[in-house]
Amino acid sequence: MLRSGRMTATVLDAPHVGVITLLAGLLAIALVGCNQKPHAQLDASTMIPSEIQWRVRHIQSVNTASKAGHVTVTAALPDQALDTAKEVKVPIEITIEPGFFIYGLVESRSPFTPLSVNVLADDKAVNVEPIQIPKAELIEDGKPVYRNSIAVPLSIRFADPKPSTVTLTITVQFQACNDLACLPPADIIAELEVLITSSPLSLKGEPS
Repeated sequence: MLRSGRMTATVLDAPHVGVITLLAGLLAIALVGCNQKPHAQLDASTMIPSEIQWRVRHIQSVNTASKAGHVTVTAALPDQALDTAKEVKVPIEITIEPGFFIYGLVESRSPFTPLSVNVLADDKAVNVEPIQIPKAELIEDGKPVYRNSIAVPLSIRFADPKPSTVTLTITVQFQACNDLACLPPADIIAELEVLITSSPLSLKGEPS
């Protein structure tokens, strides 16, 4: 203030100085906050996987015998990475008891039932490729037969995979014979449950 043409300073006590200092600090923080751009808020909906890794495996391998017990069907799908652009191999093996054989592809007028393998998936997104049964050996009378074991190649494709369980129903029809007689035609139905899982490799959505 001015007194008698002179400028004099007003001396503030300690409490007033503390209040002014606090207000000045709060004002500075507010000004800095106004000049900063708000950060993007991330939630689960913005964290989108840029790539998914799929895996496929059987829940339990199957080993199913015929009622007479002379023929057994086994199938398995070991744990492996799933590539939608590639086929997945499912090994199927048909084991025949020693001393018995089953017929291969015979003429339509033949009284014997030839070996056939059919596989169905309970999910339309799983494509079962045509099955090519290996060629049988010819016996003395010229008829094709299988002995011991047969490895049947099965290939499947997952066009649109999703975390789920898919059941592959394997139906094997055959007629088992020995050197003396033939048993009635029979079939084996085995169900292989396949588990499909996924995991993200990386995430998008982080602020740049």
